[in-house]
Amino acid sequence: MKLSTKLNIVLLSVVLGLGFFLTFYVYWSVEGILEERIYRQLQNEAFHIMDKLDRFLFERHADIQTISSDPTLASNDINARQITLRLIEYRNRFKAYASLTFYDRNRVSIADTSGLAIGQPHSLTAYWPDIAAGQSYQGGHVAVSEPLEIPVIHFAEPVREARGGIVGYVVARIPLSKVYEITKTSARDISVPGRLFMELVDQNGLLIYSSSDRQAVLKKTAQQMGWFPDGVVFEKDGTALAMIKVAGKDHVFVYARQKGYLDFKGNNWMLVMHVSNEQILAPLISLRNKMAVMVFLIVVFTVVISLMFARSITGPLRR
Repeated sequence: MKLSTKLNIVLLSVVLGLGFFLTFYVYWSVEGILEERIYRQLQNEAFHIMDKLDRFLFERHADIQTISSDPTLASNDINARQITLRLIEYRNRFKAYASLTFYDRNRVSIADTSGLAIGQPHSLTAYWPDIAAGQSYQGGHVAVSEPLEIPVIHFAEPVREARGGIVGYVVARIPLSKVYEITKTSARDISVPGRLFMELVDQNGLLIYSSSDRQAVLKKTAQQMGWFPDGVVFEKDGTALAMIKVAGKDHVFVYARQKGYLDFKGNNWMLVMHVSNEQILAPLISLRNKMAVMVFLIVVFTVVISLMFARSITGPLRR
């Protein structure tokens, strides 16, 4: 074999080997780096949405404390109509409630901003044992309201007289539509490809908000929906990530635990966000493929230049 041929083969082998190595390195390393960034972005977004919800509930906790400490409600010189007007003032000021209700010590509705169920006793369920014992109830109970017959978040607080004795109770009902508003606004701000779904589950795993299955709200648990695989590891910020198959395809699931805000301790709720892994990685794969093609073209160009260089060296040798 001629020396020129051997030199061409050596140069071609080195260039092609290096070129294919660089092509595959770019192909896989870029995917890994960008994929990690996308997943981290989703975890950060979930954390901030849960924080936004915590701040909203903190404000409602502050509202109910303000209302319950109003001396007007504890006065013996005020009638039901005056209490109703006072509650309507608070409802109009805070603009977050479906209704505000004042109950006497026997859980009988004395005044209500919606005008429903006046004079009727409320069943001793959910938050009532807590507030009857003099405790504040910070929105942990999400259920269909007895007087309103719509799903609401309940906040409740005892009303005390000057000496500290309980004279009644204030119950505030926040419609779940307020949660929809927070999550919808937040979802529009998240710039990820694919359709992003958001779910909110309570401390018992019950689904209290869902953008993927409204019919399952207050009926199914996250476990029944298959959203909590074994072995999910949460980070210090209260977020986690898992890959779950849905209808045979991989979906990215991101979790964010409720952490509370200031004196609102939270209720151990959890936000769940999920999106098709195929959809979310589609732009990344397209970019990766374009980069791989660019590297391959550079390799081809380098091969051509190398062959020309090899001929320039071996030409004089042949002569």
